[in-house]
Amino acid sequence: MTARLIAATAGDDVGFGMTRKVLSTQTHGGLCIAEATIHPGHFVPPHVHTMEDEVTRILSGTLHVVVGDELHVAHAGAYVLKPRGVMHAFWNAGPEPAVVIELIAPGTMDHYFADLIALAIDPRRSEEERRTAIERHQERYGVTFDLAKGEELVRQYGIAVVSPF
Repeated sequence: MTARLIAATAGDDVGFGMTRKVLSTQTHGGLCIAEATIHPGHFVPPHVHTMEDEVTRILSGTLHVVVGDELHVAHAGAYVLKPRGVMHAFWNAGPEPAVVIELIAPGTMDHYFADLIALAIDPRRSEEERRTAIERHQERYGVTFDLAKGEELVRQYGIAVVSPF
């Protein structure tokens, strides 16, 4: 492992507004870091990570975040702690994109987002094949989504969901 500077424009663009900045191979597996742009209307449904803790740093814009049963409005400068085993969801209800840094420890999710995006947009798969592949992907990474709870949050908070794909 060597010290290095990662320029603001550097990193691997994995799609979906996300750029990998630090890979776990650069931190002996301890951490991975990504930068993401969350566009207005983007909603990430409630989910639980069983293997990682996440910290989100809001660089610009505003996110609505549910962690456990608590709703928070996180403005630029805020940090949001999402411990493993705790359900969390977030969305951008504002008119401007929000830019965040995601710190994930340990760094087991280096390829999670790129692989998920590839599965979600693969034109060769039927909708059923896509859903099955995504479910297997989630199981491999120990991530569980609660789509029923997501629908409840959409109704409860009037979230206007825009598809990311």
